[in-house]
This record gives sequence, C-alpha cells and structure tokens, in this order.
Amino acid sequence: MGNTGKKKGPKRSDNQEAVQLQERQLLKSEMQDLKACQVRYLSIAVTATGVMLGFGQKFGDAIPYYLAPLVIILPCWVVFFDKATSITRITGYSKYLEAFLQGLDTNTKYVGWENALSIFRQRQQRNATAAPLRERFWQSLHSARSGLQTILRFEFPYRYWKITWLTFAALTILCLGLALRTGWRGGAETDEWFAFAGSVVITVLVALHTLYLLEHLVSGKFSYKQNSSEWGQCLDANEVEEYIRRELQEGSKSMPRSGCSETG
Repeated sequence: MGNTGKKKGPKRSDNQEAVQLQERQLLKSEMQDLKACQVRYLSIAVTATGVMLGFGQKFGDAIPYYLAPLVIILPCWVVFFDKATSITRITGYSKYLEAFLQGLDTNTKYVGWENALSIFRQRQQRNATAAPLRERFWQSLHSARSGLQTILRFEFPYRYWKITWLTFAALTILCLGLALRTGWRGGAETDEWFAFAGSVVITVLVALHTLYLLEHLVSGKFSYKQNSSEWGQCLDANEVEEYIRRELQEGSKSMPRSGCSETG
C-alpha cells in the first residue's frame, strides 16, 4: 500500500478521544451562540431605531428624540465585531482540534480548550508591545483608516461584515442627520447642541474602533489566518510543556505550608 502523505500522530486513548469529541461539540455550540448573538444585536439595533424614531416624532420634534437610538446602536455596533473576534479565535483552534481527532501529527499537543486558551492569553500578554500611548494611538488610527479603505473596496472578502458595518453606520448617520436637521429648523437649545456634539464624538470613536477591529479581522491579528498560526505556536509541544511547568511552580508556591511542628 502506498503512503497517503499524512503522518499519523501518537496513539490516543478512547477516553481522550471522547473528551475531544465533546469539546468539539461544545465549541460548535458556542460558535452558533456567538453568531446568533450577532444577529440578535443587529436586529435589536434596527428595530429599536425604527421604534424610537417613530415614537420620537409623535412626542415632538427635538434633538434628544433622534439621539436616543444611539444609546442602543453604538453598543450593539461594538459588541457585534467583538463577537466576531471570538468566532475567529475559536475557528482557529477548531482546525487543530480536528487534526487531533483525525490522529494527524501536526507537531502540536492537545491540552484541552481551557488550558489552550490560557496559553493563548499568556502569549498575547508576553508579545504585547509596551509602546507609548501616542504611538499606539497612531497605530490604531492607521488600522482604522486601512479598515475604511478595505470596506470601500468593491471586492470585499467578507461581505457579511461589510454589510453589517455599513448598516450600523447608516443607522447612526440617520439619527445624527435627523437631529441636525431638527436643530437647524427649530432653533435648539445650547444643551441640546452639546448633546449632539457629544454624540458625534462618541460615534466617531466607535466607528474608528470597529474599523480597527474590521481591519484586523480581515488581515490582521484577529483574522482566521493569523489565529490559526497563533494557535499552532500555542499548542507547540515546547510551549505546552513550558506552560505546564509554570503552572506546577505556581501551584507549589500557593500550597499552604503545614502549621505542625515538633516541640521537644
């Protein structure tokens, strides 16, 4: 028989395989929950905007009525793309979990999702650059600008993210536009203009943050490709052994010492 070209990994026990199968099912359920949560947040933002704008027009034509939906739109906007980063992270790990289940040798070691996630976060902390605040700000701004350029391209790799971002942006612009029109027509009070200006500032910050997330989801540190690469390093046998060694050392330090002593 010829070689299939796939190198088999170390033999697993039936118990370990059962654990891996259960973990795969749990991660699939978690991803489904995350995706359902995304749809729910988008639906809430759209529905709440329509309802609140409708009620606002019935009670009067004032800036606060049109700014009210932003209280729901902006948090939903951020949470939606934050959930997307969790989905790409789980997807990257699932690739290696499938390899473990198939018994393929990927030069990685199975330690379970919780332990693997601890290694992942520890690596992120170690690799985090202690750059000055100003430098980090300009880096984030550059990523946000790249995200805007990416989303305006005709051929966008992930249309679902693009459509969602544009939907949130359109809802926000609608609310701000109606508030601005009302202010110009009705001669709004000073405090209303302050509320409008504050809403614009917060909206810009949210838009920049979500563009930053979007750019990294497409081609940066939150992307499927980068997550897969990062998980490969996290699950490397040497990395896993180092993690276990650190955990054992910390465990031995935290163990309470015996209070018994011999008294002659």
